[in-house]
Amino acid sequence: MAKKQKEQSKRSWLSYLVLAMIPLILSVTIIYIVLSLLGMEPVKNTTAFLNRLPGVNRLITTDDDIRFERMEADYLAQVGDYQSELNRLMSEATEKDSEIEALEQKIVDLNNQLAEYQSQIIDQTEQTNQLEDIVKTYTEMRPKNAAGILTETTTEIAVDILKALPSDNRSEILANMEPLKAAELTELLVNN
Repeated sequence: MAKKQKEQSKRSWLSYLVLAMIPLILSVTIIYIVLSLLGMEPVKNTTAFLNRLPGVNRLITTDDDIRFERMEADYLAQVGDYQSELNRLMSEATEKDSEIEALEQKIVDLNNQLAEYQSQIIDQTEQTNQLEDIVKTYTEMRPKNAAGILTETTTEIAVDILKALPSDNRSEILANMEPLKAAELTELLVNN
């Protein structure tokens, strides 16, 4: 029987609690409706009030907090996009730097070749000028003296000088040489 009495006591206490909760819930609902109709936004004001209380503010998320979190997520996504773009641009810049280095090396090589060619042209020009001076000298010499000197020079030099001489001077010089030397030089003149 004591058990029954305890159970009835629990039921009666529970029924009082339920009976007390119903009017409380009903009055809160009515107050909410009235305040909403008056334009006071009870949920927003309550949230703002609770958010100012120390400790409670960590448990309540406001619209500003949600908006801030969304903005933060958007900014972090943008930062990630910008970082990816930066990495891509850095990679392209590295490739372009490599291309520039290769092209600069090619320019250096081409400049070296150009300097070499210019040096060769200068050497050839000097040789041509020297040859012209020598040819002028041989043109002014007596054919017999010129034949004697050309006989003593190398065959290559003799051929170069004879090639550059006018044909009249050449024929007179060759006529004053020994026949074997004149034949050898004539053959080289024809083949060059």
